[in-house]
Amino acid sequence: MQLRVDLRWDKEAFSRLTEAMRRCCKANEIMSAEQQRHLYEQARHTSQEERAKQKAKAAQNREDDLEEDLLDPPLPETKRLFPDWLAEEFWFLSDWVRDWTSHEAWDKDRAREPEYFNKAYEQLDRLAIWFFTGYCPWMDEEKGWASTSVS
Repeated sequence: MQLRVDLRWDKEAFSRLTEAMRRCCKANEIMSAEQQRHLYEQARHTSQEERAKQKAKAAQNREDDLEEDLLDPPLPETKRLFPDWLAEEFWFLSDWVRDWTSHEAWDKDRAREPEYFNKAYEQLDRLAIWFFTGYCPWMDEEKGWASTSVS
């Protein structure tokens, strides 16, 4: 509300907000690499069983054999369960904060601390990417988070 109504950026409130967003992203990550490998193997095994059934059916119907190899089978769909309002907030914040503070009323603030604002925008963008993809945008979360920390 301070941003919208008072045209005032509260650094402490922004830090609390982005930390809460980071914790939310961390809690909603899709899966580990080990889980991905397991799902891939499961999908591959299922595809082989399906292919065998299809071949048997084709042989019964005197149809041509199906291709021997399938390309990488698709992974089973993974679902993350979170409320719509949360997704809307991540999407809204990553876009709205930059747009609102790009107004000429913010020119003096942005001119005083351009690096701070750029890092703040980057942090919101990366948090939104993480939230919507389920994958942390940094190879090392702690180092990456520290590299975009704003103060």
